[in-house]
Amino acid sequence: MVKLPTKPISLKNLDLDNEKVSKIVITHQHRERNEDIPQPSRGLMNRLAKCSFEQ
Repeated sequence: MVKLPTKPISLKNLDLDNEKVSKIVITHQHRERNEDIPQPSRGLMNRLAKCSFEQ
């Protein structure tokens, strides 16, 4: 199990051409593991069922 940081992570980027510094802050957002992953289609599941284990 990977432990995610609870503190925000700050990243700074220095553009060497114009010496401009950009900063981004990434905050932790607790999410359910599979909330963004849709269920596979029935057609895909049917095709997978026809494959052998080696395939």
